[in-house]
Order: sequence, then structure tokens, then C-alpha cells
Amino acid sequence: MPSSRGRRRARVRALVGAALAVSLTAALGAYRVSEMRTSDMPSGGARPAGARAAKQPAVEPGLRSVAERSAQRRWIAHFAFPKQLRALERLAMWERLAQCETSGDWRDGGEYGGGLGIYVGTWRAYGGHDFAARPQDATKHEQIIVAERIALDGMGGWGCAHRLGLTG
Repeated sequence: MPSSRGRRRARVRALVGAALAVSLTAALGAYRVSEMRTSDMPSGGARPAGARAAKQPAVEPGLRSVAERSAQRRWIAHFAFPKQLRALERLAMWERLAQCETSGDWRDGGEYGGGLGIYVGTWRAYGGHDFAARPQDATKHEQIIVAERIALDGMGGWGCAHRLGLTG
């Protein structure tokens, strides 16, 4: 019989796998929660602190209710590595924006260069020259770092941001 430490590690591994699956599907716009039921969670389905009990509508056995899916999402958001999930979702958002702006070509050249189509002047103004002279000469990761700096002032500079619903 595995020790309590071994069981705890197995639970953490399962949670990490479930959290990554949920975050990736959420980031790609097809948010589907895994088939894990709240009663299967290590806490026995207990709600996170502050979560209200939802009324359970009558459902056929085997079908998941809206309340159960909602409780599961709250549980995952509260316990399953929220920082990592947000980072993965943010990365997927930049991938979608690059796909729209330059068809995902992170080496796209010109006045608006790189995968995110960053204007050379804007690249320099937000510290991109620390990485490379032009956006298309920087790595994808470096382009995203500069884009995050730009995004602090708003997403309006990217034409595709409006189409993707990334602006407020």
C-alpha cells in the first residue's frame, strides 16, 4: 500500500495534468472541463473558502449538472496553480494574436516586424533594443516580453486585438 506521501504526490500529479488540460482548452477558446467529478477531487468535493453552495438541479445519473461544473471550475481556479494557468492562457493569447497579425510568422520582416507586428519605433521605446535591433531578429519569447510591456498601455495598437476581443 502506498504511503500517504506517495498518494499525495499522485494527487498533485493528477491535478497538474487536469489543470494543464483545462488551461490549454480554455486558452484555445473551447473551454471544456475534464470529466473528473467534484466528488473525485482530493478534498472530497469540498468547496473552496468563500464559495457558495449552488442548487443542484435534478439530472440523470451520469450527466453533470451546471452547478457541478461550476464548482469544479472554482475548485480548479482556487487550488490548481493559478499563476501557471494564467501564464499559459496569456501565451495562448499571444499565439492567437500572432496568427492573426502575421499568420504566426515570428520572423516576419518590414516596418512592423516579428510575429506580433510590432512597429520598430515602438519596439525601441519599450526596451526591445535590449534584445535585438528589430522585432523580427528577436526570439518569440523576447517579442512576447516586449509585447507584455506594450500591453500595459493597452492592446489598441494591434488591429487584430479588436477582432479577437482582446480590447476593453
